[in-house]
Amino acid sequence: MLLNRRAKTLDYPKWSVAHWESIRIPKLDNSAWEALAAAFTEACRMELLPMRQAEECEARRIIDQAAALALGTDEDQLAEWRQKLAREPTISNEPAPSAGQD
Repeated sequence: MLLNRRAKTLDYPKWSVAHWESIRIPKLDNSAWEALAAAFTEACRMELLPMRQAEECEARRIIDQAAALALGTDEDQLAEWRQKLAREPTISNEPAPSAGQD
């Protein structure tokens, strides 16, 4: 969530207190905790690939599905964030795209 808040320029991440406070955390009475626990158990049986291989990583997909349920957000949104993180130059070790190519 925090990396998604970054500016378009590639500098060191800087977040304000407001950004930290915007992180969505499920309430203790959220019924999705069981789904999170089940996802954790299932993902523990799998190899967690490096973030640059996030699109190939079944464990990350399972975790993101449960997280989407817990946060009440669209699973496609988390998939998009996972894709963007995998392409992030600091993660992919690929050069940054030229301005305006994102």
